[in-house]
Amino acid sequence: MVIVCPAILKCKQPGCKSGHPSPRLPLTLSLRPSGYVELPNHPPYNAPMNTPIPTNQLRAGMVGMGMIFDETYRPFYERAHREGVYDRRFGDLNVPLTAVGSRTGKRADAYRQAAGDAIHPFDSFSGDDSVDQMLAAGVDFACVATPDDRHFEAAKKVLSAGVHLLVEKPSVLSLQELDELTALAREKNVLAKVVYHKLLDPDHKNSARRSSTTSCNTSTQATARCWNPN
Repeated sequence: MVIVCPAILKCKQPGCKSGHPSPRLPLTLSLRPSGYVELPNHPPYNAPMNTPIPTNQLRAGMVGMGMIFDETYRPFYERAHREGVYDRRFGDLNVPLTAVGSRTGKRADAYRQAAGDAIHPFDSFSGDDSVDQMLAAGVDFACVATPDDRHFEAAKKVLSAGVHLLVEKPSVLSLQELDELTALAREKNVLAKVVYHKLLDPDHKNSARRSSTTSCNTSTQATARCWNPN
């Protein structure tokens, strides 16, 4: 394992007796399996200071650019573009929005113009073959946030291309369609996940908490109504 860290090194120039510190230079340390650090005989004194940290990348595709994109996906992609995504399990990860597909492309074009540098530059495809064009542009996973009756067709194209899928709820409108997508995901060895964002709403979380307490020991049924402000 190799660790690169900045270090203050004494001047090594021939004839210099001042002992003044040199500029902060990257010092390469080798971490032995035994746990102690070994200094190399010839540190890379001339190594560049601003060498970018290697990162992994997942290229994102988006099908549908309506309200769900604005409220859910847009904040994530903008934050990921600004800060990256980090987790101890996989390290630093770039998640650029690479390509989008929609029927007319108008909302995608308006968003791209309004967002400017706040989002990674992305290709926008429109028309009946917009999903095919988006996939051809090269994405590692795709999110489907179209109206419910268009989920199946888009999801099937994504999985058929061997691309991981994240689809809004309800995933499809029939069990037959669900079985077909499930079999296709297994065949292609890709992930296919459904977004249940309402599970994180405060009222739903509160209901789940109440139902898990000992004071609520009987089965109950609740009805919830949601009004869209738009």
